[in-house]
Order: sequence, then C-alpha cells, then structure tokens
Amino acid sequence: MRKQWYWSLALGLAGMTVVAEEQTVKTEIRVGGAAGTKDTITVVQPNAGGGQTVIQREVVAEPVAPKVRPVAPTIDDSSRKARVAVVPAVFTQDLRSKFQRELGEKFGMTDLGVVENPGYTSYVIDALVNSRKLDVLERENLGTVIKELDFGESDYADVAKVVKMGRMLNADYVVVPEIRYLSLTLENKDVPFINQKQSLVKGKFATNVRVVDVATGKIVASNIGDVQKQIRFKESNGPAGRQVYDFIGALYGESGKIEAANVIDTAYPIKVVAVSGGVLTINRGKGAIVVGEVLEVYQAGEMMTDPDTKESLGFHETKVGQAKVIEVNEKTAKAEVVESAGEIPRLSICRRAKALGAVTPVEPPAPKLD
Repeated sequence: MRKQWYWSLALGLAGMTVVAEEQTVKTEIRVGGAAGTKDTITVVQPNAGGGQTVIQREVVAEPVAPKVRPVAPTIDDSSRKARVAVVPAVFTQDLRSKFQRELGEKFGMTDLGVVENPGYTSYVIDALVNSRKLDVLERENLGTVIKELDFGESDYADVAKVVKMGRMLNADYVVVPEIRYLSLTLENKDVPFINQKQSLVKGKFATNVRVVDVATGKIVASNIGDVQKQIRFKESNGPAGRQVYDFIGALYGESGKIEAANVIDTAYPIKVVAVSGGVLTINRGKGAIVVGEVLEVYQAGEMMTDPDTKESLGFHETKVGQAKVIEVNEKTAKAEVVESAGEIPRLSICRRAKALGAVTPVEPPAPKLD
C-alpha cells in the first residue's frame, strides 16, 4: 500500500519553502508466527548545497489481534421432566376369583373383562400424562422389556428386578400399583308408583402404589389408599352390566388421580410460586389438589449429607407455616395462610397434612335466595 502526502518545510538558509515528499511502502511479513506489517518511510529533503538528502527508516507495527466474533449464547437444555414407567397393576388370581363370584351372585355377570378392560393401569397413566409434569414412557416399550426380562406378577415385588427394568427403559421412577381388593355391595328397592326397581350399589376399591427411584434402587413412596363411592342403578339407564362397568371405571378413575398426585409429589414437591399478602400461589391445579386441603409449609435450608456414606439426605427443612387451599385453577391453586412463624418465602415446600384421598373436597355454598 502506498501513501503520499506533502507538507511545507521552511528552510532558513534558502529563504524559501520547499516541498518534501514522503513515501510509505507497506509489505506483509511474519513476526513470531503472527501476521504483522513493516512500513518503510522515505523522506527526500533539499540541502544547502543544492542536492538532496534522503532519509529512510523502518517501523514494524505490532501484530493486530484477530477480531473475535461474538459467541451465540448457549441454551441450557439439561432440564427435563422426570421419566416414569408404570407397570401393569397386579390383580392377584385369588382376588379375581373372589370378585368374579361376587359379580355372578349380585349382578348375574360372569365376564371378568368388566374389571380388567379398561385396566386400572390405564387410569393411572392417563392421570400422570394429564398432569403435564412427567414424561410417561410408552406402554409398548414397557411391554417389550417385560417380555425380554420374562416378568411375572410376583416379580413386581422384587425391587431389584424393577430397578433393572427401569434402567433398561432409561426411567427415573417406576410406579408399581397393586390392587388390594375391589368390593361391590348391592341393595335393591322398589320405587313406589312407577313400578320400577332401583338398586343402590356401593363400591370400595383399595390399592397399594409404590414408587421406586431407579438411580438409588430404593422405594421412595408407598401409599396405601382406598376409594369409596356409591351410585343408584335404574332399569331405565340400561343393562346392569353396562352400569357396573361404568361404576368400576369411576372408582378406577378417582383412585388413579389420587395416586398420580402422590407420584408427582414424590418427583416434584408442591412449591410456593408466588406470595401476595397472606395468600400463597402453588404449582398444583385441577385434579392434583382440592379446595379445603391443608398444607404444611417448609423453608428448604442447606443440603444434608451422611457423614459416613456421603449420601445426600436431602435439604434441611424448617416449618414456617400452614395454609388452606381456597381456590383451584387449571394449573395453579391459591392457599390462605392460617398459621405462620414469620415470612413465608417464594419456593417454600408444601406437604399435604393428609393424603389426597383422605381429603373431602369442600363443596361451594348454595346460592342464597333473595
């Protein structure tokens, strides 16, 4: 690259102004492996004897650091939902036989398919999926692994085998539902004046649902619960078999929602997401919490570690209050603080005072008549 410039130089001896030309020649060189520049500057000046004086000097510029392009921000995709596998509910042969006899004696039914189709497992899976908090593994993948490991009903009681299955599925938790009993009682009554019979059916469905942590190989939750419902059957509502089928489905559905909520509480404890005055907003919505439910509120402290095994023992928790659920929305709920030991901070942990199945939802008051 060539630069040219002119300037005026006053020479006292000549009594005149002489223009001197300075030329710069730029060439590329290598300095210590980095690209730099070498500038040769030539200055031609007239001297007193009528000749010219040529002055040359070299200037080596420091290598210019390459421009650093801005790095695009990385997206943290490490967070993910917990992966859960639900094994088929264990319905022992003895219980099948007993219940089949009850169906025959009370309802004149001999097809046990009314109990097993749709199965209880389907209701638990549907409730977990609808919570949108967990990734529930496909039943087809689970069936393949069960077949590969040659699992039988008795194997679900073996935690080591359940953990092995969970690892093959890359699951974080395995849910093992067990049906303890299913009972229906029937009371027939004649309805006066319309010459019809009405039947009152009471049902009780009891389960024991365990949650196994695949990483630790431990049972982290075990909930023994039962659901009780009753319904009036009418001849005008169709065949008794159809009504029994729907009634058992209602028992399964209610139990499935309760157990799904317990599984979610194990993976993700209920937390306070906002505080406004004496009202807490928590991260549970419809189907996972009910109006009237009482929550114990804890503030999480430092992580505790077993000094011998170095195993994590979870966070130290300090109780800071108690709240009662007053409103349930689609994804969140509001709870009014009824007791506190100071300020309740955001992200405090809430634990149910009673299992969800043991809580009777509070019915809204009847509208007042003017």
